[in-house]
Amino acid sequence: MLGEDYAYCRASAIGDCPVGYLCDQSFALGKSICCRDNRLRPMPNRPVVLPSSMRPPFNWNTITPTPSPKWNVFTTVKKAPWYIKDRTTWPSVYNRVTSEGTTTSTTTEEVTTTTTTEPSTTTTEEIWSTTAAPENTVSVSVLQAGSLRPLREGQSETVGAITLINDNGFLVLVDTGASSDTERLLQSLSKEGVTLDQINTVVITHGPPSHMGNMNFFAQKPILFHSMEYIGRHVTPTELRERPYRKLSPHIEVWKTPGHTQHDLSVLIHDVASYGTMAIVGDLIPNEALISERRDIMDEEGVWDSAIKRQNANLLICMADWIVPGHGQPFRVLPHYRHKAGCTRLLAQRQSAA
Repeated sequence: MLGEDYAYCRASAIGDCPVGYLCDQSFALGKSICCRDNRLRPMPNRPVVLPSSMRPPFNWNTITPTPSPKWNVFTTVKKAPWYIKDRTTWPSVYNRVTSEGTTTSTTTEEVTTTTTTEPSTTTTEEIWSTTAAPENTVSVSVLQAGSLRPLREGQSETVGAITLINDNGFLVLVDTGASSDTERLLQSLSKEGVTLDQINTVVITHGPPSHMGNMNFFAQKPILFHSMEYIGRHVTPTELRERPYRKLSPHIEVWKTPGHTQHDLSVLIHDVASYGTMAIVGDLIPNEALISERRDIMDEEGVWDSAIKRQNANLLICMADWIVPGHGQPFRVLPHYRHKAGCTRLLAQRQSAA
């Protein structure tokens, strides 16, 4: 109710005063009036709630509908980037629709006979798609080069060669050195990343202590000595009793080459990268001087048969490109070494005998 300049209110009624005013008792008028709220704390804006007698009747016609947008939310208004529009390959059986305009066309299905052809590949794709052939890895590692150094009063210091062969994971150890070479043997195998258990076969070229001093490490491994194979206490004859050589793996052959002793063995390794065919010969060829100077440093030690030794040494010179001697540095077989060995005549004799 409004009276003169004042708006009267009832303190018990909520919403009698507008926003920014509150209902308070006036002692001068003796009634409650709407007074401005001048307190520092702001009052929340509460909507004016009119009494039910003053509210207009609700009618659906009073609701104003929201106008529809003038643009279609499902239509692209931005052009496709050039790198998508120009580089995308579209099959010919489809109609390409771009943002520049919509083309309506009728697609007629045709029954055609097609021949399937393999997609063409570039050289790079062939490299990545072709299964590579297994790599052939044949290596020879001289763990200890042999030597023979004369000392006083007819004495000498003898070091036997120790050689490791790896034919695509098949490991063969040729000679084991002297008992004093144990530390050298173990350290050299460790550098090659090979353990004693990984050795598949041990070949002993002949019997002196400088060549077979650490055989106790290989008690459960096949050990080839002359024409026999030893595994622990078990001894088995091999085909070397009837044949001149035995094939251990695709690239490793063991040959009977008596001469220095009656039981000499030599090992031929074929297709060694950068070396061709290598021969590990023990004391059959103690060092290069036997070939270059025709001087045998092992004469004083004793030779079983010098003529047979020379014959078998010439045979290996003709078959190998590199020689690993028993007491010298590895050396390459030079052309004049083959000429001295009579390789043309010797190989012709072997071919005619075969």
